[in-house]
Amino acid sequence: MKIKKNIWLSVLIIFTVLASLNAESLKNSPENKLVIGYSGAPSNVDFWNKLKRSLFLRAKELDVIVIDFSAHNFTLEAQKAALIRAVELKVDGMIIGAVSQEIADSIDMFRINKIPVVAVNMPIENEWISTTIATNNQKAAELAGKFLLDRLKKKGDKAKRVVILCGDKVQEDALIRARVPHNILLDAGYDVHDYYAKEWSSKYSLMDAISEYKNNAEDIVALFSCYAGASIAGVEVAESFAKRPIQVGFDMDKNMRKMIKTGRLDATVIQNPQEIGRVGIQSIVKLLKEDKPLSDLIEIPARLITRDNIDKL
Repeated sequence: MKIKKNIWLSVLIIFTVLASLNAESLKNSPENKLVIGYSGAPSNVDFWNKLKRSLFLRAKELDVIVIDFSAHNFTLEAQKAALIRAVELKVDGMIIGAVSQEIADSIDMFRINKIPVVAVNMPIENEWISTTIATNNQKAAELAGKFLLDRLKKKGDKAKRVVILCGDKVQEDALIRARVPHNILLDAGYDVHDYYAKEWSSKYSLMDAISEYKNNAEDIVALFSCYAGASIAGVEVAESFAKRPIQVGFDMDKNMRKMIKTGRLDATVIQNPQEIGRVGIQSIVKLLKEDKPLSDLIEIPARLITRDNIDKL
């Protein structure tokens, strides 16, 4: 265990030295290009992968340099360490996709060093944040809740049980996505149950979360999942039910696209991570070059995708 720890420590030191040399050489380059730091979730998450790719492509068009400080593990401690490193390397500006609101205190060091910060995907409650580029999760969740209610009314099932599957409760966006459809369906007289599976992308974790209903699955008339991983796992779990519930997901990857086309998933609400990334880098560059205040929020609309409109994407 000690040897393994030492190996990881050595890797971290090497990475830090290389990043430092790389950043210093960029800052001292003849072109004197702007150097922007970025910290978000790992790229193995489809939403963040699309956001980052779009951000980097637009940065190339704008002729600015982006250094990716995203940690392998999307935890508060890892992101705090990444932000400290960005300040130490004296980036010109910073784009942050926060792991949670608890990162807000770390923004003060950017203020002290007069490094402007733009938030993406989720607002960060700190006055130093110049703007937030994000989908309005409240409005996005309303699309899901209203679609479910409309379909349930048309279906006319006597059973009234609805299950909402979400991730860890520390994720503020997860809480909003769960709460809004919950209230819409609860007000309409449905029996709504929320499950916050720690391993929300795992089929087996979700099966365990709703295990009390396995023998009475016909009581579940609708299933809403707050993330792409949970949406896919939710479809797989529901296939063991005698009667398939109406299912709505959130976000979309290639697997969910197939599920919608084949009717295994009724709908999904999609954000636009490519646009969030593109507008994010444009906003920080504009702020640095023009020194003019930005809007507090730049909202990127969500869309409800069904079998009827998926080919128009």
